[in-house]
Order: sequence, then structure tokens, then C-alpha cells
Amino acid sequence: MEDKTQLENLTKIEGDRQKASSNHFIKNFREYVILKEIPAKGAEADNFLIQKDQQTFFLKLYRKGFNPNIQLLKNLKEISKKIKQHVVQIYDVGYDEDLQRYYEILEYIENGDLSTLKEELVHYPQQKKEKIIDTIINEVYLALKSLHENNIIHRDLKPKNILIRNKEPLNLVLIDFGISRTLDEELSKINTTSF
Repeated sequence: MEDKTQLENLTKIEGDRQKASSNHFIKNFREYVILKEIPAKGAEADNFLIQKDQQTFFLKLYRKGFNPNIQLLKNLKEISKKIKQHVVQIYDVGYDEDLQRYYEILEYIENGDLSTLKEELVHYPQQKKEKIIDTIINEVYLALKSLHENNIIHRDLKPKNILIRNKEPLNLVLIDFGISRTLDEELSKINTTSF
């Protein structure tokens, strides 16, 4: 009987998302409390704000059947510690046996993304706007350079994947490494021509 209840609960989580968000059925993820579901912009994962010990985190819970490159994510977790000024901090990655889904637990960044900043720039005086644009270019360059020095190619660079950790001074970080690849000599010769 207990197995049937667990199966029903998993079905509810995967089931009718239009009637209610899945956090009505799942209140916890591992040792974290789920605060709310964040509307997903892509088809690969469900996103949640979670909390543990009064600290808020971001949970990316990959949909069933979506298998990210877990070894790359584990490498990125270690790399994110070294270059945390340019990349979102990745705290944990893995596979949850109960939900049968891969996950990432990330730093929660609440200041929006580069597309949000782009909308704000319209209201700035020209000189300030130019200074901010120069900073954006420099921040993105340093982030990509840091990734490349650690043999990672992002491959999905767009305003939504560049978050604002701090507005003053401006500090941007890269996120969403779902289609990133490890760079090696032979791979770079083949793939850089196909991008």
C-alpha cells in the first residue's frame, strides 16, 4: 500500500501542472524546504526557490527523461568555486532516486538578468549608459575567459543566462550550463567550425 501511495505522489508531481503548481504536492527536496516554484522558461527543468538554515537557494530539477551531462556539471561545481566571481555558485548536483530526476542546487541571485538591465538602461543618461555597457562587455569577457581557461565552452550565451549578482558595482555571472561542453584539443578543432 505504501508503494502505491509513493507512486501516486510522484504522479501528482509529474501530473497536472495547470491546476496547481507542483510545490503543492512536494514541500521538501532532500533537506531543503521548497518556498515556491518559479515559472520555467525552457522545457528541460522545473525551477524552485528552496531554503535551508535561513539561506535561499535555486533548485533546477530536470524533467524526467532529460539526462544532463552529470560529469560536466560536477566539474562545473568545482570550477564555480574557483571562478565564483564570474559563474553562479553551484552547491550540489546529482540524481534524486525518490523523484528519479537530476538536479542542481545553485546560488540564488535575485537582481534579474541582463535583459532586465537592458530595459533599465533606456532611462539612463548617455554617459552612464556607455559606462555600464563597457562594464557589461568586460564582465562577460572575463567570465568567458575564465571558463575557457578551465576548458569549458558555454554554448548558450544570451541575456537570460547572464545574471546580475550586484548592481553597484555591477557584477555579472553566467548560468545555465545545460549544453556546455568540455574543451580539448581535438574537440575544439572540430566543434568551433560548427557553431
